Amino acid sequence: AVPGPSAAVPAPSAAVPAQSAPGANNSTDSGWRWRKCREKLATLRAQLTDLINGATPELMTFKMAIQTTLQNRLAQFCASDEPQLMRQRQQQTMLLLLKIFSMEPFVSFYQQRKISSIRSVPNGEQFAMYTYCECLLMQAEDQFSEPAKLRPDEEGADHLFCLRIAQSLAMATAMLCSCSKAFQPMLLSFLLAECPLLLPHPPPPDWEAGRELDDRVMRCRSLGRLYAALFCAPPLMGSFSRPKEFSLNHMWSLAAGLVRLSATGRHSHLLTCATLHSVLEVAGASMWRRYGAQFVKLLRSALKLYDQESYFIDSSAVLLVQYLQFVLAAGFITDLGATSSASQLMSSA
Repeated sequence: AVPGPSAAVPAPSAAVPAQSAPGANNSTDSGWRWRKCREKLATLRAQLTDLINGATPELMTFKMAIQTTLQNRLAQFCASDEPQLMRQRQQQTMLLLLKIFSMEPFVSFYQQRKISSIRSVPNGEQFAMYTYCECLLMQAEDQFSEPAKLRPDEEGADHLFCLRIAQSLAMATAMLCSCSKAFQPMLLSFLLAECPLLLPHPPPPDWEAGRELDDRVMRCRSLGRLYAALFCAPPLMGSFSRPKEFSLNHMWSLAAGLVRLSATGRHSHLLTCATLHSVLEVAGASMWRRYGAQFVKLLRSALKLYDQESYFIDSSAVLLVQYLQFVLAAGFITDLGATSSASQLMSSA
């Protein structure tokens, strides 16, 4: 059985998709949620068709500024080994994003001229948020869609890079969510429409139509890391904090729900394992510290489930088993070093 979080831990916020009791059949509910996300995106695209297809030069300047910010600046400061320099670059990036999202005018890097607030453009703010979501998903796939290296001599550095870039993207995104109430539901619609397993229940059959399996695995891996970072990335700037709906309790529900989903055998283990692996890579250390021995029991339940011959045909399951064996023996690797091993944690419980 999959253990539940301590009664002392508050329940996940109602604003985040809640998880139901183990064994419940929620495929209908999952399909409803996914369709609502897809309908919301379709409505938004219809509203912004003219802006997306024939954007004015000023709107294109905003779009290029968003793309450049995500592609160049985030990659630059994530490559830095100096925490102080990395934090300084992160703050500069946050300020630039605030300017882009109409908090104040900013200077275009391309035309070297001052651009007025995007709020002065009809539907400009919606266009900017929509563009940011699209760029965010593309950037996530570009920068951390590959599986982390598993050899002990490389595990730490590779895992830290995934953690840093995912948290950096999440810091910027969470800050924008705290600035605009309209941005958060738009962001969740993008994420859940592209990776329905983040609910987690069997995704609607429509999601798999016309998609290559490798593409679906890549999306589960990259968006799982980004999604997990939204719930555990520390706030960067004093005046902005992560929205209260992004609670770590939801990560527990997600991880436990994915294990239950695999146990039922109602969906592809390849996609479920890829999603669970990515969530643990980014949010695992935070859950380890929050839930302690109960989280270790969840990891051991997952290892017992996936470490079976029937799962070995799935590459994602093999990678997940190796990762679970690694963290249960050595603990999670973070910027602060390694957490206590499972045996140390259980002996002190």
